[in-house]
Amino acid sequence: MPAGTFGAAGQWAYWQVVRPDHHYVTAGLGEHLTVPHNGQWGLDNQLPYAGAYETGTFQLTDDTPHVTLNPNFSSISTAVDAVMYAMFKPPGDDSKWVAITAWEWGYYISATENNGAWVIGPANQWLFTPPQAVSLSSPPTWNFAHINASGMVAE
Repeated sequence: MPAGTFGAAGQWAYWQVVRPDHHYVTAGLGEHLTVPHNGQWGLDNQLPYAGAYETGTFQLTDDTPHVTLNPNFSSISTAVDAVMYAMFKPPGDDSKWVAITAWEWGYYISATENNGAWVIGPANQWLFTPPQAVSLSSPPTWNFAHINASGMVAE
């Protein structure tokens, strides 16, 4: 698709904010760990999350949430609420990014190690909430970024 097909010149990008709810129990010691800023809304890794792209182009994100079943843990519980924003910025040195649409989505999964095998539970259950368009009541805001693999802290 040629640039500008959808109208105005400029760029667009994905921005994403997330609220993680991660809990880990260490094997052997039974220490309870989580991630920094657990349960708080923050920027997902970087800005922009994906982009910037010229207007009139179509791009998917490569967002692939995952949980590593680490042998150092005996149980893992992880959930994420997310809001993905499509942002637009017109040309010009003084231009600002503006949210044009947003989608909420999320997931939850827990697993327990049992004699060397991980069991998804309870009852082999996990939950994915597919993206749903939401009204834009405010632009995305955050006070910090949730960085993947940024370490763990005691609960």
